[in-house]
Amino acid sequence: MSYSSLCTLLVCFCVVGAEDARGQDAAAATEPESESRSSVSDLPLLEDMKIPTMDTLLNEDPVDWIILKIGRVIVSRPISPRPNTLIQLEKELDKLRLQPLSGDAGQRAQQLNERKKYMFVSGGFLGGGASPEFLVAVDKIETIWHHEDLIVKRIDLLLNAGELDKGYELLVELRRIKSDWPGLADEHKKLFSLDGKRLLDDGRPFDALVRFEDLFLIQKDYPNLEEHLGQATDALIAESVNDNNFRRGRHFLHRLESRIENHPVIAKWTQTLQQQMEAKLAESQAAFEKKEFASAVELARDATRIWPYDTALLEFHRRLNRRYQGLRVGVFRTAGSEHAYPLPLPSDERYKALTQRSLFEIMSYDDTPRYRTPWVEYWEPTELGRNLELRLQTGFDYWNSQESITAMTLARAFVNQLQPGHENYDERL
Repeated sequence: MSYSSLCTLLVCFCVVGAEDARGQDAAAATEPESESRSSVSDLPLLEDMKIPTMDTLLNEDPVDWIILKIGRVIVSRPISPRPNTLIQLEKELDKLRLQPLSGDAGQRAQQLNERKKYMFVSGGFLGGGASPEFLVAVDKIETIWHHEDLIVKRIDLLLNAGELDKGYELLVELRRIKSDWPGLADEHKKLFSLDGKRLLDDGRPFDALVRFEDLFLIQKDYPNLEEHLGQATDALIAESVNDNNFRRGRHFLHRLESRIENHPVIAKWTQTLQQQMEAKLAESQAAFEKKEFASAVELARDATRIWPYDTALLEFHRRLNRRYQGLRVGVFRTAGSEHAYPLPLPSDERYKALTQRSLFEIMSYDDTPRYRTPWVEYWEPTELGRNLELRLQTGFDYWNSQESITAMTLARAFVNQLQPGHENYDERL
């Protein structure tokens, strides 16, 4: 059948249902009715149609599907207005219907023709031909699937099949064409949910948590989102606790609490961490009763690392540290870590100052340097500098972090520096 005859038959078939065409000559629509029915029956059924593949949607000319109420489909060139063609036409027609017909017969006919423009959908066949254009009455159309709608449906099929990468590629393409197309946002949320579950199954709970949190920002009540957030958070906290990284575990606990206050995972891990803290606190209190203060401080500090929010713990920790004080300083790089700098790092210098100390240190410098020493109580050069008499201190402060020095240790150090073959040899001596 030629395009010209099919166009004529489609118009004849569909014009019968148009509201303002009822007053026209019935013979004009009746004459080709039997032939139009046979031609419409040649159109494919919707149930036999396949959603275009990803390659077709990306590389071939866009098409729209006009789905008739009889279940047949007309494949057409892109239709306007879009999206929601039928709704937009109905709105425009309602506006005109609110305006009563007026004027002479010619003006009234013109007003009727203006209404008719919104009672038909204008399409075009893909192959062209002598008469590529056609009209279909709106009341004969069930719905219209635009090219963008077909992309949305293909995205949904890809996501359901687990082909998330291809689904994301199509989603990005549709966002580039029309970012606010109906249904696109739903597929975007579905992609977040499915990708998060895939990452969770692959043992990547942190990446999964990021996906679920992105989805939470878009729609807090998305189906099963709270459950998935809990699963990802539970895995991350368990991993952190097993590594004794309690601060990281509490971070993820508070991260979940900031979004869902009464989530079961929050109650579970709050109770678990409190129990571990209480056990460590009991050990610290037992050490304190035995006057093992250094051990008690370490155990109390371990308890605060686990769960620092308990009032009894904070009070005991405060009382304990008044008795046995300690200082901890956070650093960006620890002493002894690998680096490419030619000079020692500040962390190395701090470590050296805390663990080692020179026998003599410069206290001030005017014309000549003045020295001091924390180890030696008295020193006196004799025999014109050939000998040096040193008298070490008999005691040191308990809080001193350097190792104590003895006369034997000091004598051995001097001997090593006086021997030319030793690695510590110093020719200045």
